[in-house]
Amino acid sequence: MPKTLEDARELAAYDPFKFERWAASLTPGLEANKRQRGDKGIDGRGRLPVRKGSFIDVVAQVKAGNTNPSHVQAFHVQAFNEARRQAGAELGVFTCFGDKVTRGMRNAAANAGRYLDMWTVIQIYTIEDYFAGRLPVLPLADFPRP
Repeated sequence: MPKTLEDARELAAYDPFKFERWAASLTPGLEANKRQRGDKGIDGRGRLPVRKGSFIDVVAQVKAGNTNPSHVQAFHVQAFNEARRQAGAELGVFTCFGDKVTRGMRNAAANAGRYLDMWTVIQIYTIEDYFAGRLPVLPLADFPRP
């Protein structure tokens, strides 16, 4: 498991599937898919409590640093939002390295909407956020890191 940002970059370059499994599990309450090919754009899943007795589904998509530039453009965030909808999940977390995040990606995530006026439907979460101790703003975001 990567202990530093540089370790994470090395893992992404060496074994993108291991990186994907690791990064998909960085969000509390989410687990990486066991199947990594043919996953329809969903790399991790979880069910999180919204309030007592009420849960929502959350999905994750991960992009390693060695993907081509088209993989981390605004349309990819939009495609992930559509995959989230098709999976029936209320929220989605798009995880990648910070240097891959564009203004268009942030705009696409912001324009995806809000759930219960409390959470953005698509959140961009960076590996740098993780190492800085920041978590996506989700129902379990105040729980300890994995």
